[in-house]
Amino acid sequence: SKNSVHEYTVAKGKHPILFPTVAVDRAGVVYETWTDSINFRVYLSHTVGTNLSQWTKPVVVNGAPVTTTVMPWIAAGSKGRVDIVFYGSPDLQAPTVNDGPWYPYLVQSLNATSSAPTFHQARMTDHPNHIEPVCLSGLGCTTDTGPAGDRELGDFFRVGIDKSGRALVSFADGDNQLGTEVAGGPAAAPSFAD
Repeated sequence: SKNSVHEYTVAKGKHPILFPTVAVDRAGVVYETWTDSINFRVYLSHTVGTNLSQWTKPVVVNGAPVTTTVMPWIAAGSKGRVDIVFYGSPDLQAPTVNDGPWYPYLVQSLNATSSAPTFHQARMTDHPNHIEPVCLSGLGCTTDTGPAGDRELGDFFRVGIDKSGRALVSFADGDNQLGTEVAGGPAAAPSFAD
């Protein structure tokens, strides 16, 4: 279809999709979010009402200081209300060569279906959850021993909405021990170990 999400993404080559996720709000609007595999920004598109053949032009979701993102996830509540989480870095390099620091971020919109949606972005932690490149090859990362094969940041990232409308987020934290802060302390452990 001329107005499908693919018109703006894969078909035209404007936004090659990496890590797409979808959610449906209580009014039946379908949302898709993804990281662009060229500029590594998070984009959002949604159906025009419940019409699955008509999608809006994608909009950028993340803002400063985040310039590189990976692994977005989305949850939807009532019409136009979405929560999107992702890992973000201020470094412009691609995730596979980007040492970060990486932080988990939450972006919320209360008017995602409006013609000019607004997004409010917040960093979720006081410390990075990952400092090293992020591998984008799934389990293939375990066979690559170079920097691009770092599997220490697992893709265990989700967001949900509780009955009061609050975002509930789970994410991997491979930088959570005091080993680098306390003399003689334990070495920091990865969030995913093979």
